[in-house]
Amino acid sequence: MRKMFFTIIAGALLLAACDDSSTSANSTDSPQSSGTNTSISSDSKTPTSNSGAAKSTGKCSNASDDLVDSRDGQIYKTVKIGDQIWMAENMNYASPNSWTNDSLDKDGSIFGRFYYRGTSLEACPEGWHLPTKEEMRTLIETAGGIENAGKQLKATSTWNKNEDGKDGNGDDSFCFGAKAAGESQEETKGAYDVGEYTTFWTKDVYTEPPQVDFYTGMQKVTFDEYYYLKIRNDSAWIERSSSHDGRNIRCLKGDPEPEPPLPENISAPLPDSVQKELDKAIRIERLNNQIAKLTNLSECETIESITEDEIAYCRTRFCLLHPELFECEEY
Repeated sequence: MRKMFFTIIAGALLLAACDDSSTSANSTDSPQSSGTNTSISSDSKTPTSNSGAAKSTGKCSNASDDLVDSRDGQIYKTVKIGDQIWMAENMNYASPNSWTNDSLDKDGSIFGRFYYRGTSLEACPEGWHLPTKEEMRTLIETAGGIENAGKQLKATSTWNKNEDGKDGNGDDSFCFGAKAAGESQEETKGAYDVGEYTTFWTKDVYTEPPQVDFYTGMQKVTFDEYYYLKIRNDSAWIERSSSHDGRNIRCLKGDPEPEPPLPENISAPLPDSVQKELDKAIRIERLNNQIAKLTNLSECETIESITEDEIAYCRTRFCLLHPELFECEEY
């Protein structure tokens, strides 16, 4: 009987030991499981992109290799949009005649630098270039056209509310990350319309055809106008202006597309308005040659095929050449 009692006690102790061993193993698995969950939770965090283009995965599917500027070591994110590879941040190279928005962005880490037109032509690093207006138009079309491209290219921050009170920030669907830098003037070292719009230089310039003042025969003073991309509200479009205000730069990878040459011995036809001005200038030049040979004011009316306006011009022009004559006093 005593032997049976000890046998029962021994069996009970053995079972208790087995239960303790099982409990100990399970408690060791729990921290491992907890550690695994912690690791997954950390990996699932969405990182923030410097270009303002944080997606649900934290990455831009169209991201390209970073651009390292050998001149100063700065690193820029880049993205492929259609067949083009663009900088996804504003150029921040400190070339002469460039500056930052000192009051909001002294080091240019947000808006980059503003550049004068002349400086912009040499601002891009080797292997990259200032885009042409046609290359900018390609960007606009790829991003949804004039009416929609602004929303797609704008960053998800820095933009004020629209006039209708809606959120002015963009979708940044292409990770282009355009921020509302406004424009700037070097004299003030500041910027205006920050939060409202942004502009980017192109390399193209519009030169007005030469014009001659009808009455003086002198060539009119004209000013070149420079093309740039403007993003405001949901839209993006190309503008031109003679203003030398500072604008931002986004460089495009590769060499600019060459202008197509005209066929040999074939001149491009001039627009009607330009041809009309050119014909007028030629006629004025011929008339001036005739006026130079006149000896008195009355001879203006003897010039063949001259109109009433040209007679008045002839008298004014003749008297400018001979102010000493009594008959020219009224002129």
